[in-house]
Amino acid sequence: QHYQHKTQPIVYIQQVMADLPLNGFEGACIKDIIKYCSRYGLKDDEVKEASKILDYALWLLLEAKGVEIDPNKHNHSEILKYFGIN
Repeated sequence: QHYQHKTQPIVYIQQVMADLPLNGFEGACIKDIIKYCSRYGLKDDEVKEASKILDYALWLLLEAKGVEIDPNKHNHSEILKYFGIN
């Protein structure tokens, strides 16, 4: 019920993925970014959803740069800590 859009996110995700040259991990990140953006404020609280979006966007960027991802240090908590945000 938290996906009450004219176009269902899964349909949009299928359309986007069909047009992009992605590896499996990049595709998974983009899928989850779309998923969490499309339900922002409708399922979980906004901070939790935004944190998930930030994690997947960070991991997508690191994958594109060829960086080995460590989710224990590459995550929204560490980004916020770096900027002095609790």
